[in-house]
Amino acid sequence: MKIAIVIDALQRGGAERQSLLSVAELQKLGHPAEMIVYHRHREYADLIERENVKVVEIKKKGFLRFGRILGLARHFRSGGFDVVHAFGGTAGFYAAIAAKLAGVQVVFGGYRVEYKERGLIRLMNRFCDRLVDGWIVNSRAIADSMIESLGVKSEKFHIVYNGIRPEDFGSALDKSEAKQKFDIPDDRLVVSKVARLHPQKNHRMFLDMAAHVLESRPATHFMVVGEGALRQDLIAYARTLGVSAAVTFTGNRPDIEDVLAATDVSVLTSDFEGFPNALIEAMGVGICVVSTDYPGIDELITDGREGFVVPRNDARAMAAKICQLLDDDDLRRRTGATGSKMVHERLSPSAMAQNLLAVYDQCRNSNKRTGQPH
Repeated sequence: MKIAIVIDALQRGGAERQSLLSVAELQKLGHPAEMIVYHRHREYADLIERENVKVVEIKKKGFLRFGRILGLARHFRSGGFDVVHAFGGTAGFYAAIAAKLAGVQVVFGGYRVEYKERGLIRLMNRFCDRLVDGWIVNSRAIADSMIESLGVKSEKFHIVYNGIRPEDFGSALDKSEAKQKFDIPDDRLVVSKVARLHPQKNHRMFLDMAAHVLESRPATHFMVVGEGALRQDLIAYARTLGVSAAVTFTGNRPDIEDVLAATDVSVLTSDFEGFPNALIEAMGVGICVVSTDYPGIDELITDGREGFVVPRNDARAMAAKICQLLDDDDLRRRTGATGSKMVHERLSPSAMAQNLLAVYDQCRNSNKRTGQPH
């Protein structure tokens, strides 16, 4: 089975890493697969080289990107692809039309976060739904949001959870060395958040939480790892709260393993999500995590077992939980170990690829029985 995985660009992010891991693992299972992007990739060169992932760029050409669609169709046809799987809404729009023109057997759209789109993007997704055989999403909550917002039939959804290699996030540094790398005093406990600086991620709640924690636990340091348009606003907000000295804004980091090595508690303060890589990466190396109760978090964490869950936009509730964890080394270790065990058992890249293949096969066999043109 020859498979094309399609995404807009390989910028640093969870969906992008998952798309590359999917190609790599599908190849290991004996199925030719390649990565197709619409914009020149800028990140993950190490992963691409290490896993020998073929990346093909199909550029925008002509009015309303019709040239891109024709270029994709030619590539799908000449390459003899059996499956086209898009890892995103806009990526799927062009890929679905091109795959239809090329006569590809099986075509999947994809979405990786709770559905919130409006306007033209929603219209594009509705049109895409008419062309694809199904949607592959990474949480039940995403499927539910698309059923409600787009009217997609529930039977068109296939849930394939993310996969990670915990060994990719194991650092060569011990905790003291990792803190030194980020200029954090060795006697500080560290609370970190890895996420792009976007309103969805609610970094203001993180900073509010930091202010509450510092009132009673002044020997705590906070790391904000990620980049985005809100950077200067958040730095100013930290200054307004009086927490600047205890908060490090690192920007994007290629060495997330060292960030995690310095971390005692990893948090997510998002208002909505998909199946967040930042949490499973931290869990995979045994770090205790705390998350807001966005729809779908219960698919990853049972509160008090693999991690902890607090109400969205409730900085005081998160601060109280963080303080409890900072005071209880044993609780942090036990919870981190439980989370790590779950990630190792359920969320390996190999399991993800095997689940993808099962979905592809199911759809291909169904199309053959019903005589659908795909």
